Formats: sequence, structure tokens, C-alpha cells
Amino acid sequence: MAGSPAEDSVKGQSLPQNSFSKLRNAWNWLDIDLQAFLQMVKFAFPPTIGLCIFQSDSISSTFTTVGYLIAVAGVLASTLTPRAAFIQNIIVDVFAISLATAVALLAMWSAIQARKHTTAPGAPLTDYNSSAAAVVGVWLFATVYFINCLKSAMPQFRFAYVMASIITVVTLASAPQMTEIGAALRVARQLFGALLLGLAIATGISLLFRPSTSRKLVLRNITDYLDSIRKVLEAQSTFLRSIENKNMFHSSSESNSLRSELKKLRLVNNKLFSDMKFAKKEVAYGYLDAKDLSEIHRLLRAVFLPIAGMNQMIDIFERLAKMHGWSTLSRDERAAPETESERIIMGEYEGMMQALHSPIGDISNSMYEAIDHVSTVLKLAKPASQPADEEANSTSSPGHDNFSQYLQGQIDVFDEKRRSILKFWVDDTSVTLSPVKTRNSMWPDTSIENDDLFATHKQRQLFVLLYILYLYWASSQALLKLAQFADARLKNGTMSKKRFLFPGRKNLKKFLRLSSTVTKDENDDCESAPDPIHDLGEAFNSRKDPEHLAAEGWLQEIGEVLRAIANMLRSKHSSFGFRVACAIMSVAIMSLIRETQHFYVEQRIFWGAIYCALSMVRTAGQSMFIFFLRACGILVGAAAAYPVFYIADGHSPGVLVIYFLCVTMFAYIPVKAPRFALVGIMATVTTTIIIGYELQVKKIGQTVATSNDQKYYPLYLLAPYRAVVCLGGIAVAFIFTGFPFPISERSEVRKYLGSALYLGARHHAVVQATIAARIRGDEGDMKLKSSPGRRLETERTKLFTKQLILVSRLRELSDFTKWQVPLDARFPKETYDSIINVFENLCTYTALIGYASTSFVIPQEGLSEEHSAWQTTLTNLLKSLQHTADDVSSVLCLLSSSILNAQPLPPHLRLPRPYELVKRLQTMDRDVLDVEHVTEPAYSGFAIMQIASKAVIADLRTLTDLVRELVGELDFSYRYNGPWSDAESQEKGKRS
Repeated sequence: MAGSPAEDSVKGQSLPQNSFSKLRNAWNWLDIDLQAFLQMVKFAFPPTIGLCIFQSDSISSTFTTVGYLIAVAGVLASTLTPRAAFIQNIIVDVFAISLATAVALLAMWSAIQARKHTTAPGAPLTDYNSSAAAVVGVWLFATVYFINCLKSAMPQFRFAYVMASIITVVTLASAPQMTEIGAALRVARQLFGALLLGLAIATGISLLFRPSTSRKLVLRNITDYLDSIRKVLEAQSTFLRSIENKNMFHSSSESNSLRSELKKLRLVNNKLFSDMKFAKKEVAYGYLDAKDLSEIHRLLRAVFLPIAGMNQMIDIFERLAKMHGWSTLSRDERAAPETESERIIMGEYEGMMQALHSPIGDISNSMYEAIDHVSTVLKLAKPASQPADEEANSTSSPGHDNFSQYLQGQIDVFDEKRRSILKFWVDDTSVTLSPVKTRNSMWPDTSIENDDLFATHKQRQLFVLLYILYLYWASSQALLKLAQFADARLKNGTMSKKRFLFPGRKNLKKFLRLSSTVTKDENDDCESAPDPIHDLGEAFNSRKDPEHLAAEGWLQEIGEVLRAIANMLRSKHSSFGFRVACAIMSVAIMSLIRETQHFYVEQRIFWGAIYCALSMVRTAGQSMFIFFLRACGILVGAAAAYPVFYIADGHSPGVLVIYFLCVTMFAYIPVKAPRFALVGIMATVTTTIIIGYELQVKKIGQTVATSNDQKYYPLYLLAPYRAVVCLGGIAVAFIFTGFPFPISERSEVRKYLGSALYLGARHHAVVQATIAARIRGDEGDMKLKSSPGRRLETERTKLFTKQLILVSRLRELSDFTKWQVPLDARFPKETYDSIINVFENLCTYTALIGYASTSFVIPQEGLSEEHSAWQTTLTNLLKSLQHTADDVSSVLCLLSSSILNAQPLPPHLRLPRPYELVKRLQTMDRDVLDVEHVTEPAYSGFAIMQIASKAVIADLRTLTDLVRELVGELDFSYRYNGPWSDAESQEKGKRS
């Protein structure tokens, strides 16, 4: 029954509102802001302009049958890349295209000459010639091999190799049938010009339409870095507050949130490290030059480590729970109730955290203000508006000239509260600060055989308290230095006006090397001249060759060059290039045989060879993942060609408009989901080839379009045919990735893990060398790049950053193992993931040891003579100790060797024991570790070193057990558990 007019009116009004609400929800779900939308438009401009300009008579008459490659080059130019990286890529693209064109011309000339010299007198040159085909085959194999060797060695220029492969495969597809050099020149000129024109369009769009510079990217990363630091601090405060009323030994939402935020901070830290090198190499117009950016990066790393160390509080509580045999599951998941001892210790920690609530809250607020101050002064964010009642106290507001002094005062207040809390804790635990320290010392008697650092829960609480307070104090000090740096740049006029910024000589030299990988050259400090006063360790020198001594004389120098060539030919890059060349030839062989030569060109089978070349990867699991992404992209692109062409009924203006909208939608994937960028790129390329060809035929006519021996198909046939050919190409690539033998992510994970363990050994060794240098006081002038302390700091920072990046790479490879078809026994993924997690913890604790040792060199101008004498006594005692720190590096090297070579561990491997510094220091001086000195920064640093050192030893034992589970142990011992007596066993032996 029909409703009333009023009801119909209400329904008519609610329907648009509901539709608008759904559209708004969908838009919010897509998370497309103005910045992302303009990036999508920027991605779509070059290929669209490439198809549009082909409608010009001059362009269409010049490029005839390859005009659609202008748009393809516009896609492959990757206009979304920041300016410095884009210019570097364009230089490589042009060089690769030029070199590939020259080689292709030489190959075609050789084939034509072979045809002329092997054709019988009087016979027509147009007949099939096996010699010409053989010459083309050799050139094709060699060129593809060389291109893919470079692709494996320098994968950052992957699109340059794709365009070089396009020129090589397309030109040599028709080379066996060419009879004159004029045709070869015409084909090469058209391909070369089309790709260069596409790159020129992309260059104009990249530099003129919303140019994205590496500096902007780095400044955005710095902003994200500061925001991530704030979120980690907030999560830390929430976690510590939760301990006041929750069991800290259980997993909780607060602890999971803290881990999640720190994981994001690590990702931002790795990204900033990767992007920084380009930002320092480009010409820009702004405030901060390359040195300023490097200094900000260094100061941010100094903030990162103590904040990352706070996350280890969760790990420390888990270790304590395991030591007591308590469950770390949440209250809802655990089966047994809390024990009486657990409740007692939990209550003591709750009281401790309640005492820390106010000072940690105050210093956290000050650190938030410091982050705002840095963002405001460095113009990373707009200054926040202040309420009217805060104008009187504007000197303490972020962005004011005197904020650093205010922050220093807040840190001093926190330091006083820290000392008061420590003294109150000592008094509350009935430990008196009596001169008779031998009776009232916190530490057990040195006659005890097993002096564990955590022998009593009171000792554990003291060290946990020192750990928390010191790291908060260190984090605030690091942010203070960052704020002081910002103030210094404001006072010297750096932030007053923008100016043109040019890269320095060293950065320009690195840019021209076209290297975007982390090499020794990235480390300016390591290239400085050595200090003649100090004899630096052998690890600073180049690695020795166990099979060759240093070359002597020019003849041996020539031999070294020949050996380098031989090493290159047997490298994994050469193996990959050979595998790709074999895969390409399995498709391109059709162009060299009489019966299929014409079919290969007519049906565009060479596009299968091109897709085969650009789809090949080294490892099987990644190949499966990429095969899936490329297949999805090809199918989506082929399907999208139908509505793009037929909605406008094939009329070129309408097709171009709809094509632009379609490519803009495809750009959503590389802009918002970079992990699956291949889907968007492959869909765009496939749609571009299909639509571009149809528009090309409409422009130049079917007769000219088929003059290159390619059969014309209408779009409804061309789209599926093109998709089938491309899918066949990536299927061949997938087959040859596993034939004749697969290179799996499993072996890659093992090799990367072995390299990571060796880096861990180097990192631990350089940390111990740093501690020794700080205790001895012979670091030298840290302002000099050649000083031992500066070189150790540079090496330590480089190794720690490499380990963080390598851990991310290991997790990525471990995830790829899921994509490998499990034809054989199961991969021990759980064991490898456990090793990666333990190794990451070990890296963090090792770096924390090095950071805590800075407390031994902190200036103590305000301390009394008694306190200064105590710190001198502590450093002198530590200087005379020879502990087992180097054993950790030795064991890590053994584990690395066993993993890399898949060999069992040596029998009865002796692992280092805990360092027992407490016991040994007491033996030398019983008063040095008395709680009277608990407020000293060096005392807190010593406590953190002990916590971290104990964790390193525990992680090393766990790591050894896990590696032993993978590779085994060289052990021939046995035990007899049978019922025989000695007489019976002898009788059995005689019978046998």
C-alpha cells in the first residue's frame, strides 16, 4: 500500500543522506587526504600526457608503431620518488637506455653482416638465415645476462633494467629478419626516442608538479620521529602507572601498547637512516643544511637508545618471573593463582611505582614540551596557541628563547627528586648509612661462592629503581641537547630566512657514484686520517684474504684484476643473470627458428619475454609472492581496459579522460600500500599498453600499425591475448626461479642470520673497547674525527643501525618462507623467529651497556670532593678488572660460523659466566658499592651495565641452545642405560 505524501517526502530526503553518509564512510576508510590525492594525480599525469601527445601528427608520424611506449616510460620513471633519488634514477635510466640501444644496434648490424656473408650468391636476403639467428641469440643471451647481473648487484635501479630489457628484447625480436641497416636504425631510433620522451615528461612532472624533495621527506621523518618519541613516552608512563595496581609480571594491554609504539619508532629510525643520505646530496631551498640534518640525526639517535632501553623493563620483569617460576600470562589466561611471594614482591613494586608517579609525570611533561619546542624552533610544526593565563609564564613555553634554561631547571628538579627517592628507599629498607659499612652493606659477603647480582629481591628492586630513574634522566638530557641545538640554530640566524643549500664536495662525490647502498664510504669519520698517537685495532683495517698475500709488482696487480673478474663471474649475481638469460631464451628461441619466427613477432610473444625478465627474482618464496602480485596486476589492468575504452565508445578524448581517472585509482596502491605497489604498477602498465595500442591504431591507421608484422586485434581480443602472453612470461619466470634448483628464503634467512650474529660480535667488541677507553680516559678529543673515541662512536652507531635494519630484513624473509611451496620437510620457522627475537634483545642490551658507560665520563663539577673521589675510585677499580666480556664476542663468532656453514657447534662449548663485577669490586674495596653512593650517576650507570650484562649472558645461552637445536653439536659421548652387568656386557661383546 502506498504511503502518504509526507512519508514519501521523508524517504526521498533520507535516501540521499544515507548515500552521502556511505560515501563519506568509504572515503574515510580509504584514508585519502589532499596530499595522498595529489600524489595519485602526479602518478597518473606522465602516462596520460604520453598518450595525449601521440594524438599530435608530428609525434605519431615520428614514433608510429611504438608510441605507446612513451606512456610506459612515464609509468616506469617513478615520479613519486623524491627529487634527489629521482634525478639519480633518471641519470641511470638514460645511461641504461643509451647503452642498451648501442648494444642492440651492434647486435643487429652483426646479424645483418652474418646474413650477407652466409647467403648463397643469387639467393634473396629475405630468406630465413640460421647464421643471423644464431648471432642474434648470442647477443640476446649476453645482453640479458649482463643486465640482470647489474639488477642483482644494484636492485635500487630496477626500472632502468626494465627499460633496457624492453629495448633489447623488442629490437632483437625482429633482428633475425632484417636485411639492411636502415631498418635497424629506424627501429632503434623510434624505441630510444619514445622511452626518452616518456622520461622527459616524467621529469617535468616530477620537478614542476608538487615537487617532492628528499629534504621534505627527511623533515617529515624527523617530525614523525619526534611524534613517535612522544607516543613511546606516553606508553611508558601508562605502563609504569599500571604497575601501581596491576601485576607487572603478567602481560597486559599497557605492555603490548608500549612494545607496539617502540616497534613503530624503530621503523621510523630505520627509514630516517635510509632517506638521510639523499637529503644531504640535493640542492635545496630551506633553512637546515646537510651538516644540520646530520647533527639532528645524531641527536635523535642519542634520544632513541635510552627510550628503547625503557622498553626492556617489560623484558626484565619477564626474566624475573621466569627466575621465580611464575607465569607471565595475563590474569585471565593463567591457570594457577598468584603465589604469596609473588603478591608480596608485587606489592613492594607497587609502592615503588607510586613513589615514582609524580616525578616521572613531571619530567615526562617537560619532555613533551621539549619535543614541542624543537618542532616549533626548527619550523617542523606550527607553534601551538597559548591560553591567556599562561602569558606571564611564557619564558617556560615551547618556542621561547629561554626554554632550554627552563628545561635544565626541570631536569635538575627531577635529579633532586631522584636522589630523594633513592635515599628514602634506602631508609625504608632499613639500610643505614653508617660509617661501619661492612655490617650494613647491601651486598652479600664476598666469601659466598656464587655471587649473583640479583641474589635478593631487595637488590633487584634497587637496580630496577636505578634503571628507571637513570634512563628517564638520560632521556631528558638527550632531549635537552636537541633543544639546545635548535636554540643555537635560532640564535645564529639559520632559522631566520631560507637560502639556497648546496651539497658538499663529499656528498656530491657520493651522489655521482650512483650508490644508494650503505657502504664504508657512507661513514665520513672512518675515512679520516688515522691518529699516529694511537695504534688502532686490526678490525679498523680491511678484511684479510686467507688465500692471498698483498700484491707486489705490476704483474700481480694485473692478476688481482683478473681474479676480481673471475670472482664476479662465479658470484650470486652472475648466477642470477645466467638463470634469467636461460629463462628469456626459452621464450625468445621462437624468434630464432624458421617455423615460429613470424609467429613470435605477429602475436607479440616478445612481451612475454619482457615480463619474464622483469619478473625474475632470486628466491622462491619471494617469487611466489611477486608472481601473485603481478598476476593480479595484469588481470586487473586487462579488465580495466574494457570500461576505459568502451564507456567512451572508443572516442579518443573520452578514452583519455577515463584512462586518467583509472590510472589515478590504480595509484592508490603505491601511494597508500607500498608493500603491494606492484599490483598498481602492473595494472597501469597493462592498461597503458592495451589502450595505447588501440589509440595508436586509430591515429595512424591499421595499415601503418601492421607494418611491423604485428597482427591487429580489436580491444576485446587484444586485452585477453595480451594478458595471456604476459601471464605466460611471468609463469616462465616462476619456473626458472626453481629450475634447475631453487634458492629459497630458508637459506637466505640462515645466511642473513649468520651475518647478523657476526655483526653482533663486532658490535659487542666495539662496545667493550668503548667502555675500556672511557674507564682509562683515553678516548681523546671527541670533536676530532680521527680520535679513537670518535671512531669507536662512529663504528658503534653504524653497527647498531645495521643490526636494526638487518633484523627487519630477517623478519621480512621469514615471512616470505610462508609463500614457498612446502614440497620437502617443514622449515623450523618458529626456531628462527625465536633466534631473531633473542638477537634483537641482545643488540639492544649491548647498545645499552655502551650507553650506560657514559656515566663514567660525565663532568662532576657540582659534586663534593668525597663524591668525586668515590667516582675516581670506581673507575680505577674497573680499570684494573679483566672480565669475560670478550668471551661474548667469541661465542657469537662461533654461532655465526656454525649457522653460515651449517656445521655443528664444537663439543662442550663453554659459555661465559655472569661478570661478577660486584663480587670482584668488593674484594678490592668493600666500601665502593655501599648504598651511601647510590645517588651517584656512575652508580646508576654501573647498575644498568650489570642488568644489561646479565641479560646479554642469559640471551647468549638461549641463543646457543636455539642454534644447537638447528645445527646440532659435535658430541660422541654416550651413556649406557641398559640392564647388563659388566660380566654380561663382556660376554655380549665376545659373542658379537
